[in-house]
Amino acid sequence: MAPPEGYLLVVDDFELNRDMLTRRLTTRGFSVDGAENGRTALKMVEEGDYDIMLLDIMMPDLDGFEVLEAVREKFSSTDLAVIMVTAKDQSDDIVRALELGADDYVTKPIDFPVALARIRNQLKRRQTEFALRESEERYALAAKGANDGLWDWDLRSNRVYYSDRWKNMLGYEPDELENTIDVWFSRVHPDDKIRIEQEVEKHFSGKTSTFSVEYRMRMKDGSFRWLLSRGRAVEDGSQQPCRMVGWQTDSTDRVEHDSLTSLPGRGLFLDRISWALARCRRGRFDKFAVFYLGIDRFKVINESGGYVKGNQVLIQLARRVEGLLRPEDTLARLGGDEFTLLVEGIEGVGSATQIADRILDSVRMPFVIDNQDIHITVSIGVSMGDQDEREPEEILSMAQQALTSAKNSGKDCYEFFEEGMGEDMRTVLQKENYLRKAQENNELYLLYQPQIDTATGKIIGAEALLRWKSEQLGQVYPDKFIPLAEETGLIVPIGEWVLETACAQNKRWQDEGLPPIRVGVNISSRQFRHGNLPAVVERILRESSLDPAWLDLELTESMLIESLQQTVQELKRFHELGIHISLDDFGTGYSSLSYLKTLPIDTLKIDQSFVRDITTDPDDAAICNAIISMAHSLGVEVIAEGVETREHQQYLKELNCDQMQGYYFARPIPAEEFAELLRQNKVYD
Repeated sequence: MAPPEGYLLVVDDFELNRDMLTRRLTTRGFSVDGAENGRTALKMVEEGDYDIMLLDIMMPDLDGFEVLEAVREKFSSTDLAVIMVTAKDQSDDIVRALELGADDYVTKPIDFPVALARIRNQLKRRQTEFALRESEERYALAAKGANDGLWDWDLRSNRVYYSDRWKNMLGYEPDELENTIDVWFSRVHPDDKIRIEQEVEKHFSGKTSTFSVEYRMRMKDGSFRWLLSRGRAVEDGSQQPCRMVGWQTDSTDRVEHDSLTSLPGRGLFLDRISWALARCRRGRFDKFAVFYLGIDRFKVINESGGYVKGNQVLIQLARRVEGLLRPEDTLARLGGDEFTLLVEGIEGVGSATQIADRILDSVRMPFVIDNQDIHITVSIGVSMGDQDEREPEEILSMAQQALTSAKNSGKDCYEFFEEGMGEDMRTVLQKENYLRKAQENNELYLLYQPQIDTATGKIIGAEALLRWKSEQLGQVYPDKFIPLAEETGLIVPIGEWVLETACAQNKRWQDEGLPPIRVGVNISSRQFRHGNLPAVVERILRESSLDPAWLDLELTESMLIESLQQTVQELKRFHELGIHISLDDFGTGYSSLSYLKTLPIDTLKIDQSFVRDITTDPDDAAICNAIISMAHSLGVEVIAEGVETREHQQYLKELNCDQMQGYYFARPIPAEEFAELLRQNKVYD
């Protein structure tokens, strides 16, 4: 039997939360114990050898803060990492927990993939620290023969060991320069000192896993040259930094700084690729990888929160990705929302895949800007390099082409470069041109999928679903053209057409004497942030003469929490008009009871990914049950998507789910066929 990934302790006084999290972590290979209160947890920490404790803040008797203080005071010699579990909007609690020594936090209701990523990050950090402690002496010995200038800073004595190469970079002989940090710092350019202090402070506070900064240093002849310095802190047995070890290289004449993130720019990055190619050809290693990162839908962040918020996201993204890297890796920003990464000495595609997965998982965790969680994803293009004769620009271009392919595949993913991708890019541009003409050529149409009342079995609503049959391309599926419409901004006029068509159709059914139903229309993030959506909806309702009560706007939770204050105001305007609001794909984003209490929501739609295995997976069943109970306690109705079998229908009925939708009842069908179902007054058993 394989050893467990790590030994975890889950502390929560609510048995359902504790058991559910324990069970899911156990299935992922962890050894997990549970504690029902703080006193039991402290006793278990004293007797056990846990790697990580997931600690709920709100508990009777001893709360999470008191437990955390006791752990840090009584067991300071242990390497136990503590991840706090808190309500989403309690930023004061998060700050207090971090000040008391918490290593990280997750928010309730727990988004399991995010929690899993944070747990694994803490385990990785512990492994890195152990390895650094063990290799401390070997690192110092290696410094004496290294090509780059290496240093070893003893934080207690404030003495610094400089390799001969380090001194030679400054124009000194090996026996010159006193080995103190004050001497080193006195030679740093005055304009760069604050930045160095900030980077050191961030590293010591645990905000970055590596120290990395580029600055100017005064040479022996009085001139200044640019040096890139990177390193890591090494902790003693009490988890206190006792030294820093690292290396530096001369980057003068090649450095192109990005003033926002302090990362290298395009020129330096291309130089680093050149060096990697040269080292491959000399047999220093076989392969390297270039990663081209682009933030998905970054314009939405700038449009909704302004460029200041967008800049903060860029800075935090740079620091987060840096935290995943080795000192010898190179991260650069090429401008806008695009970053590049060079990783040398990897085994092949498998190693590059692991790196890309780590980046995607890390970026999915929320970014905290002005006490607000911002959720983003990135797409990544990857090109592999070896000793071939390609030029640096060509290798970078290959990664960029792979990035375009990743974005066209739905974003939040990675793609490796393959020959012919340049042709694929031309195909994408051609598809965009066809999509621009689709509306005027009457190639877009709507299908309607019935929504069933659980108690009566009758149709009480429908979801309008957009489809595209292109004259040139044939039937194009939504997962292929909706992301393209989002990226190009075409989703705004297309979304307006969907609203107009659905409202007009619903009014036509009512005029024919059919039973009135509510029709749901999906609203994209781009539409919602466009600025005039309420005015557009008011106009369409007026022109179609449809009563607002029969329109349902479906929005995703990730869209709504990007800017909560603005979102509440927008939704209140819709509610004042009498429009129904549904929260789509609930449970797949960063769900929180606190924002559900804040937002004027009428219906939650349980995502089909939870419904699919509801009769066979205890976790999915528990999640659906919890969502339904929580929604009903807030006076909110629930509709389950993806109901495909009678077993699904019966199980959800037992859970008191209000409405259902899925292939078990009907597939999406044209308006004429849907009207026939209404005429029949069909009842689904």
